[in-house]
Amino acid sequence: MMTQQRIIASYLFFCVALSECPIVAADDAVINTVDENTRISSSILITKESYRQITSKFPTVFLKLFSPKCSHCQTLAPDWEVMAQQCMSLHEGILVGEIDCSTNDPIQNKWCDQNFHLSGLPTLLYGDPSVEGMHLKEYAGDRSISALTRFCKKIAEGGPNCSPSNLPACDEETRSAYEMYWTWSEERMDKVIIEEEANLASLEEQYDAKFRELHDAYNAAALEF
Repeated sequence: MMTQQRIIASYLFFCVALSECPIVAADDAVINTVDENTRISSSILITKESYRQITSKFPTVFLKLFSPKCSHCQTLAPDWEVMAQQCMSLHEGILVGEIDCSTNDPIQNKWCDQNFHLSGLPTLLYGDPSVEGMHLKEYAGDRSISALTRFCKKIAEGGPNCSPSNLPACDEETRSAYEMYWTWSEERMDKVIIEEEANLASLEEQYDAKFRELHDAYNAAALEF
């Protein structure tokens, strides 16, 4: 619950500070305005600079974070393209895109790591693209064309995601929480974020200490046999 509060408060802080909480609408016109140099068939190539402009037009995205040099990424690429073409041709409310996280631009690569918490490539993310991907979730299912297309169709037909910019899509508890946080001042938001980050740091220290304790106990028991 504390983590949820930290995330919500952080989200609202960015909304207030940047005035970036629009209710987005499905609009495929953005695809037609993307420069041809950034178009990869039906899957749109997105960069740090273009992320907000492109994704703000869509309530839902399905993104591939990749490296052109990665063998697994190369294997996935043709199936991803087929899926993107099929999904986006049938559903206007979803954007299928991809982000190169191994460019020669260190700022781009750092942005990938910090915003999307990469554990490896390729990584597939989906959901509400607002606030630089804070609310995106990782897709961990099968990566065949049929499975990817079914999943893309599922999230496209599932309707807009719950967020402060789309309260009707939220359950009552989450909606009430968002409405409560909207009443907070920026100073109070900052205070909550700092407190929750301190709580998380404390829990991580406790975890590390317990892990070391168990590790030492295991090694000691192993020496007795």
